[in-house]
Amino acid sequence: SVAYTRRQFELFMEGREQVLRAGFDLPICHVCNTAATLNWPEMHLQMVRPGCATEGVYPTQAVKRSVELRPAFSLKSHVARLKVLPPGSAVSYGRTYVTSKPTKIALVPVGFGDGYRRDFSNRGYALVRGQRANVVGRVCMDQHMLDVSHIPDVELHDEVVLIGKQGNDEITVDELGALLGTSPFEFVVCTTPRIPRVYIRGGEIVSVKDLFSHWVDE
Repeated sequence: SVAYTRRQFELFMEGREQVLRAGFDLPICHVCNTAATLNWPEMHLQMVRPGCATEGVYPTQAVKRSVELRPAFSLKSHVARLKVLPPGSAVSYGRTYVTSKPTKIALVPVGFGDGYRRDFSNRGYALVRGQRANVVGRVCMDQHMLDVSHIPDVELHDEVVLIGKQGNDEITVDELGALLGTSPFEFVVCTTPRIPRVYIRGGEIVSVKDLFSHWVDE
């Protein structure tokens, strides 16, 4: 609440004054995360630490949109395998999803070992050829499966967008956070080093970093 936030700031400033009166030097003080940076400019002091804002992510819906943040992060993969399963086929561990009709399944080589949460099992979705495809079965450590039966002409190596834009659609960390009841920023910081980082400036790739880059460099 507004009152609680103001009181917390007052207590911080009172503690700061006590430290200064005791003869200690405090050249830099800061209390503002992204939410406070946007909502409480009078509390900025000497520094702010807008963590998720640097990735273009608003921490909650309650935060003012006084500054336009543009997503600086996307998560992409590709179709590694395609298979049409007959009715009655179980997909992934535990038989949590069983096909009721002939179903075209796309295997995507991203799993919870990469930071793609198991909570997306039978709940998540991705973009393939500009259309949403549902995650079916349990998310595995190294892969997950999509039902692409409704998407024509899907081929091996087609781009799969887990977070970001493709065609006229976009999957945002905000909607994924709402889906799983967690912070949107979690999907940024929990992506493991197994996922290569591709840095783009002006539409051009300027750097690629992955888990084994130092071995290649050597």
